[in-house]
Amino acid sequence: VHAVTKRTQTWALWHRALLEGMGEDIDYISTHIYYDPDKVSSGETVVNVTSQDIKDITGSDRIKVIVTEHASSRETADSGGNTYEFCKPHTMRGVIASAEFFNRMMKYSEVVASNYHSIYSSSWATCYPNENRRLYRTAIADLLEVYGENGVGNSVKCDVQIESNSTI
Repeated sequence: VHAVTKRTQTWALWHRALLEGMGEDIDYISTHIYYDPDKVSSGETVVNVTSQDIKDITGSDRIKVIVTEHASSRETADSGGNTYEFCKPHTMRGVIASAEFFNRMMKYSEVVASNYHSIYSSSWATCYPNENRRLYRTAIADLLEVYGENGVGNSVKCDVQIESNSTI
């Protein structure tokens, strides 16, 4: 089951309705969490509320949470409220925020899996093609490799290639 991920005043109503109506048939609730790189802890709200709702509504902690998308927010506002893409997730600031997010999620036994937002999508990409159509990795790809190789449990290795007739 995929939870509503845009946090508005009513964001949790969807997963609560699903838990009430079919909780005994649900094994995992998937969520997407995007966070300000200066307030990564705000992403924990989704996990805390979802986990507590699972326990309150089903009477059990059997249902687990999977973070199927996460990344630092691309858009940042200056003091005048003007937005710009200052903190692209693959910059060092974005990578540090993503590392902090992974570290924070590791303390939750109810979060059993996570992956990053995208391989090739705007500023969230983990790789880009250069002018010769050769892929190069962003810093976020390096971070994911570090976590995959250093004791975060099971991980899935991902290799990406550009086909010769591809338009990217």
